[in-house]
Amino acid sequence: MHHRLAPSSARGLLYVALAGIAWGTGGPTGALLAQHSGLNSTAISFWRLLTGAIWLAAACRLLGRTRITHHFATAPLRYLLSGLGLAVCQLGYFAAIPRVGIAVATVVSLGVGPLFIALGARERITTALLLAILGLTLLVIGNEASGTPSTSGIALSLISGAGYALTTLLNRNQQDPTTSALLGFTTAALILLPLATTTPLTPT
Repeated sequence: MHHRLAPSSARGLLYVALAGIAWGTGGPTGALLAQHSGLNSTAISFWRLLTGAIWLAAACRLLGRTRITHHFATAPLRYLLSGLGLAVCQLGYFAAIPRVGIAVATVVSLGVGPLFIALGARERITTALLLAILGLTLLVIGNEASGTPSTSGIALSLISGAGYALTTLLNRNQQDPTTSALLGFTTAALILLPLATTTPLTPT
């Protein structure tokens, strides 16, 4: 007997798949930009956040989300902190890649996120989550054993995961995730802008 997914479940799986593609291609793209364009992690993080904000603004326009300023005014502190979390997440991630590689930076930053979220929300720590943490620990130990000086890279990956967790905790119950994401990405880009302007923002 075949069971068809409900439309909401299928849509949820699609969103997860698209998020996975975005994360999976973001690291290699950032690494290539750093290697061939002369942009550093701050500039790459800024451009990724700004590009995301532009796409989200287009999505809000297509969906008829017009009360964006009012949306921000209802909870400015939440969106400022959400933007800070996104800025820390992106900056920590792209700064970690040259130190530990794309795979380790991605696995650690995304893998530790659920732990920070569970702790922040005071949720029960499940066996699956504990096993995931064990896997991350073994990954870090194996990376250290390879002789790669990765302590700073692992620390930056953990900081990235903390920023991701902060943004998730602040926005997990939002009724309008598209507008919330737009405000978060825009705020994050503005937070990084002063720091980004101290570095080359265009390829050299």
